[in-house]
Amino acid sequence: MIFSGLLTFKLMEMEKTLDPVEFRFFLTGGISLGEALPDNPTTWVSEKLWGEMNRLDKIGVFKGWIDHFMIHHEYYKQMYEHSTP
Repeated sequence: MIFSGLLTFKLMEMEKTLDPVEFRFFLTGGISLGEALPDNPTTWVSEKLWGEMNRLDKIGVFKGWIDHFMIHHEYYKQMYEHSTP
């Protein structure tokens, strides 16, 4: 599986369809620089995940994600609770 992933990423890089910023986030979850975050509207999203979600919101195609999540967090809570044993 690792080999398949590496091969796919290399092919995407060669085709110039792999965004290096998105790929770096995929690998690291973003790097926290101690920036202030908006208040977490939930009790079920951990502090670590809340930070990652906010860093994701700063990447191109994901801009606006936090605004969307803050409006629809109850919907995501249902999905979260349904997926946990």
